[in-house]
Amino acid sequence: MPVPDADDVAALVAESRAAGRADAAARLRELWRDAYLEAAAAPPVPPPAPAPAPVPSEGSAWWVYCVAAAADAGLVPPDVAGVAPGSPVEIVTSGHLAAVVSPVPLAEFNDERLREHLEDLAWVEQVARAHEAALEAVMGATTIVPLRLCTICLTHERVGALLDEQASELASALDALRGRAEWGLKLFGPPARNAEAAPAAEQDDGRTYLERKRRVRADREEAQREVTERAQRLHDALGAEAVASAVNPPQRPEAHGRDAEMLLNSAYLVEDARRDRLRAVVDELAGEYEAHGFAVELTGPWPPYNFVSPATPALS
Repeated sequence: MPVPDADDVAALVAESRAAGRADAAARLRELWRDAYLEAAAAPPVPPPAPAPAPVPSEGSAWWVYCVAAAADAGLVPPDVAGVAPGSPVEIVTSGHLAAVVSPVPLAEFNDERLREHLEDLAWVEQVARAHEAALEAVMGATTIVPLRLCTICLTHERVGALLDEQASELASALDALRGRAEWGLKLFGPPARNAEAAPAAEQDDGRTYLERKRRVRADREEAQREVTERAQRLHDALGAEAVASAVNPPQRPEAHGRDAEMLLNSAYLVEDARRDRLRAVVDELAGEYEAHGFAVELTGPWPPYNFVSPATPALS
């Protein structure tokens, strides 16, 4: 019988849990586009103010990766590479917070050039991977609040102003994330099963035809129930090991690369001390699910994108 539509399954899981990464390249490309286009389309904030000076197209600006506690700034590895070649990260501190930044040339990272680069997926993927690598290197040393892609400030002073403007939210996020990391879980459906009955014979009467259609409908409904129950059971089992969870829309096959429907795309914020327990739970369920044609994929640890939402500008 055919596997039910993945969008329906995701909607059912999200509704039951009342909650809303993913392979790095695919997920980061989506985040880049959403974040930059959102910022580019944002209306001006009233009341009207004098037009700002044009953004220069020469010199450097500062790409901001993440925020950490200022007391932990010395833990950041000094050799972390930035998104621009030959630009290691630096630290900008203000109060109790520190931002991890690196210089980027405005000739390539101003508004106009960024719009052009967004049309080049190879460029986007290269920069997104560099951003992700920097986050993971810093995350291995200390707790971070990851900032969205394309957070760029023109000066160190503006970076410090960002820290000051969101000091309370960032400090709270650091407290909530300390000793924890994000883990991603994907559930893929089995190959499509042929639920259609054999073609009707010429002598079939109306009753035979209707009975065959009822069987097909019943088989589809049974497949829907099986997928929903398995997705819910898996989500509940991992949620019991986490301090927070989130359900994201399933990725399309061209993004996840499998010849199967993604039925569940979820994320879990898990205590570092419980990561072995998390893996054990997934391993146990994966064996059972695979026997029925399903595939379970656990990834991580990741920077906790799904559990922070600092508001940051694209270029300021």
